[in-house]
Amino acid sequence: MAIECMLLDATRRCDMTNSSTFSPTALLRPAVRSALPWLAPLSAVAGGITYLALSLMPATYRAEATIAVPGAIETHMRALRAPALVGAVAGRLQLGAGRDDGPPASASADEAAVQSFLHRLEVLPGPAEQQIAVRFSAGDPDVAATAANGLG
Repeated sequence: MAIECMLLDATRRCDMTNSSTFSPTALLRPAVRSALPWLAPLSAVAGGITYLALSLMPATYRAEATIAVPGAIETHMRALRAPALVGAVAGRLQLGAGRDDGPPASASADEAAVQSFLHRLEVLPGPAEQQIAVRFSAGDPDVAATAANGLG
């Protein structure tokens, strides 16, 4: 492949009109070579920042329970999201609003605990017919497993 390049105003310009095949790598190779001195340090800094950010994020555990149900799955899925059932499980686990460790202090805190529980709860059709999958996410793996199993 013949690429004619000339230096004009400190800029290399290549004329590919005379070349029989066009190769994008021929154009990228000089750009990559000129970027190598700052590309490696920049990648290391970006990797370090990413590692630091991810290490500061709290771990989230998700537990899943599968329930076999007879009849209409949608009805059972709605029942599993019912505030009365969710409130009973949240009360049994002593989940406060947004916390995994304290009992709620008042009726409004009970409502907040139910909303927090519902926010971390997923109820969806299971892997097979007539099954429902219940998933619960929490910062503590034991709380996640107990909540998923408590609904199942």
